[in-house]
Amino acid sequence: MNTTETFGAFSGLDLLSSAVVLVDAKLVIRHLNPAAENLFAVSSRQLLGHPLQRLMGEPPELVAALDNALKNNWGHTGHNILIERGQDVQLHVDCTVTPVEAGNARLLLEVRTIDQQLKAAR
Repeated sequence: MNTTETFGAFSGLDLLSSAVVLVDAKLVIRHLNPAAENLFAVSSRQLLGHPLQRLMGEPPELVAALDNALKNNWGHTGHNILIERGQDVQLHVDCTVTPVEAGNARLLLEVRTIDQQLKAAR
């Protein structure tokens, strides 16, 4: 798939400092912006066409938000979601799930790390 053609409407997402992931109705990754690549320490080439689970695992709150967004076309913001990346890496994030309809994309996930906020609160 040519991401430039398919996601031309989303080309501005690559300029954002927040991590953005676009997935299709089967939760397959269709686009990662550079901020998402940095946050998750991956290359979009490694994950395009792979299940979102491979990138973010299956935190129950996120799974419910994704399911709800697909079934009911509702957006949702989850707070303090724990993403486990391997045995030693854990990220605490806020994640906003927004339904979209453009090309193969059905959901837009905006992910913001809150690790610094949690450290300051302690």
